[in-house]
Amino acid sequence: MDDLEFRRRLIAEPYDDDEAIKQALLEGDNRQQFGKDMRALDDKIAAALNVDVPDDLANQLLLKQRFTEHKEQNERRKWIFAMAASVTLVVTATFALWPQPHANLADYALAHVYHEPATMTTLDENANLTQVNAKLASYGAEMSTVDGRIFYANHCDFKGKRSLHMVLEHQGQRVTVFVVPHIEAFKDTPAQFEDGRYHGVINRHGEQGLIIIGESPTLVEETSGSLEQAIKWQRI
Repeated sequence: MDDLEFRRRLIAEPYDDDEAIKQALLEGDNRQQFGKDMRALDDKIAAALNVDVPDDLANQLLLKQRFTEHKEQNERRKWIFAMAASVTLVVTATFALWPQPHANLADYALAHVYHEPATMTTLDENANLTQVNAKLASYGAEMSTVDGRIFYANHCDFKGKRSLHMVLEHQGQRVTVFVVPHIEAFKDTPAQFEDGRYHGVINRHGEQGLIIIGESPTLVEETSGSLEQAIKWQRI
């Protein structure tokens, strides 16, 4: 188990007793210490959440409510209006950024990028080609080389489809790459698309789709050319 996967699993479940985790804990003092730290943190969080509630708390709250009922009515009304406005704003923003059920492949790809802005700015998991190929294998693909750094490479949910989300470096800039299986389930999508901020291309390899998104057409085109030469596809 690589260090990245080891840390991810212990962060998610500090007391994971899976055999793979047990074996990984024996592979170095640093891993053992990390496991202890995660379990200690989990215990602290559990202790902090374990707060005793006074037996008469309900009566105290009811009594206070009776004394302040008239004043709180006005304040509650203002709060309800403010909350309604906030919910409306969130719903509006969500519909603006997330495509509707019949949206095409490009819409979903762009929405995914906007939904995780850190991947195009600061996120850096310093992945390597071996890790990428381990994930690409389930899509019938293998990458022989990469031009720059690999900032991010993990599986993601792409409208219910388990897909691969990568962020690569090309000419010092970040480029998002999706590998999406069974793209025939999406509406017809042009091979090139843009929304005013991002540009993208979709390269089809059988039932698999390779989607490349960047901030300029040249960046996307060059990355597409490099990946088409570097990735070999097999029928799965």
